[in-house]
Amino acid sequence: MHFICSKLYRNPLGRAVEIISSISEAAAYSCSR
Repeated sequence: MHFICSKLYRNPLGRAVEIISSISEAAAYSCSR
């Protein structure tokens, strides 16, 4: 998992995808409450 994270931080597009997915996850979590 750590090597995937370092790859994402080196790749701007991967970082954007990570940010979007984390926002979506947070939104889904708040909706399910």
